[in-house]
Amino acid sequence: MAGANIVAGNDAPIRAILEAYGMAGAAMINSESNTSLALPCLTLLKDNKTTVVVGDVSDVLVSKAASSGALYGAYYNVLSTEGVSAMFNGAIGSAEGVAGTSELPLVVCKAQAALPIFPADSAPSISTIVFVGSDKKLSADEAKAK
Repeated sequence: MAGANIVAGNDAPIRAILEAYGMAGAAMINSESNTSLALPCLTLLKDNKTTVVVGDVSDVLVSKAASSGALYGAYYNVLSTEGVSAMFNGAIGSAEGVAGTSELPLVVCKAQAALPIFPADSAPSISTIVFVGSDKKLSADEAKAK
């Protein structure tokens, strides 16, 4: 059985707390499931095609994906043969002007806020996998073969 205790002080950045929860959640999912893989990645959904960007994804990339409307899951996602499930239903963004813009409660810390995204239960099967920090791009079949 896997588990985690996460302790954060008042000055901890939202992203650090999110990374701690993501890492702990991924470890628990991966220890319990042999049919899926939870990992740090960004999932984009456009024209019913799913692209997964694996690695240390920057807040700038997450912001661009969110503003384009293609963001499905930021930071950590669960990949399986059935598709992708977002581990978080939000993304970190600017807190400027967010008051009263959502029916959901928003977490605001200094200049940043955890903004909601409303993904479906799962995105369709993965079309493309991109690795951050690499010029390599693989189809889902190529990634499976490796």
